[in-house]
Amino acid sequence: MVPCDEEEHYDDYVMTLYAQGVLTPNEWLDLGGLSSLSAEEYFGASLWQLYKSIDSPYKAVLKTLLLEAYSWEYPNPRLLAKDIKQRLHDGEIVSFGLDPYCMMLERVTGVPDGD
Repeated sequence: MVPCDEEEHYDDYVMTLYAQGVLTPNEWLDLGGLSSLSAEEYFGASLWQLYKSIDSPYKAVLKTLLLEAYSWEYPNPRLLAKDIKQRLHDGEIVSFGLDPYCMMLERVTGVPDGD
C-alpha cells in the first residue's frame, strides 16, 4: 500500500490512508515500514551468519555477501525487501524474480535475473 518513495514517511502515509478511508484496521494487516540498518546491526548480523555457517554454510556465505553489498551502500542500502515491494508495485511478478535467494544472488553477483 505504501509506495517505496514514501517509506521514510511510512507512519504519516498510513495515517493519511486511514483518514481518507482507504484502509480500515479490520481489513489490513500493518507489518510496519522498512527502515534502514545501523552499523551495529551489520556487525551483529555478520556474527550471526558466522554461527549459522556451521549448519548451513552456503546460505550463510550468500547472506554474508549480501551484508557486504549492503555495507558498500551504507548508510542508505537498497534492501531486498524494498526491491520486492517496488517490483510488486510495478506489477513485475515473474517466475524467479521475487524469490529471495535469487534476488540475493542477483545482488551479490551483479547479474540480473535472466542474463
